[in-house]
Parts: sequence; C-alpha cells; structure tokens
Amino acid sequence: MTRARYGFLTALALAAAGNGPQAKAESLADAITMAYQTNPTLQNERAQLRITDETYVQARAGYRPQVNAQVTATRQDYSNQTTNSGSAAIVATQPLYSGGRTAAAVGAAEADILSGRENLRLTEGNVLQQVIVAYADVVRDQEGVAIRVENLSLLVDQLREAQARAKVG
Repeated sequence: MTRARYGFLTALALAAAGNGPQAKAESLADAITMAYQTNPTLQNERAQLRITDETYVQARAGYRPQVNAQVTATRQDYSNQTTNSGSAAIVATQPLYSGGRTAAAVGAAEADILSGRENLRLTEGNVLQQVIVAYADVVRDQEGVAIRVENLSLLVDQLREAQARAKVG
C-alpha cells in the first residue's frame, strides 16, 4: 500500500469516525414530520387548494342578492344663481332563475375542490415516499461507511504487522 493511499484512507476514516461534518441524527418519523411541515412543494399545493376553496364561495355568490348604490350631485352656477341638486338610489336584485348557470358554477367549484384535494394527497404521497427513500439511503450509506471504517482499521493493523515483520526480517 503506497503512502499516499494510506494517507487518503486515514483521512477518510477520520472523517467517517466523526471529525468531519455530520448530519443531524433523527428518526424516520422526525424526518417525515419535518418534511410534511416544511416542504415547499407541499406548502405550494396547500396554498393552491386554499385558492381553489375560494372559488366555491365565489360560485355561491350567484344565489345571493346584489345591492348597488348610486349617488349623484350636480351644481350649476349661473350669473347670480347657484342651484344644487342631487339624487341617491339603492337597487337590490335577487336572481330568481339563472338558467342553471349558478348551479353549474357551484358544481364545477365543488369538483375543482375535490380534484385539488386529490392532487394534494398525491403530492403528499410522492414527497413522503421521497423522504423515506432518502432516509433509507442515508442509513444504508452510514452502515456502509461503518463497515469500511472497520475494514480500514483491520487493514491498518495488518499493515503495521507486516511492516513490523519486515523490519525484524
């Protein structure tokens, strides 16, 4: 084993043994919880669902009465006279029949909400699957590193023994 390779393997062993940067140790449940609460993809899907939920309220507004107010004021100045006039009007309308347009809009809004919920569930499943796979990969790789560190330790011991035998002759 060359000296450069020995130095590289020693540096690798020291890094794996804890002298290098380490990730925060956490359980799978903690990783899933953190991802569920902070993942930007999930947060975006939740915001989209809240926007879609608002379309239901807007569609239901077609059943409600509408109130309009109008105020006008007029001032006319003649040579010696000024006249002021004004009017105010409040108009309330209640739709009795809209040709099914409001009912269709409400139905479409309900369908969009259900679709949005299913999209959120699908996204949640995908994100959580990615978290589980990544977690399993990290655990697997940590075990691989531990095995390699132990193997390196044995190889270093064998190298020392071989060097000692070579010195003795």
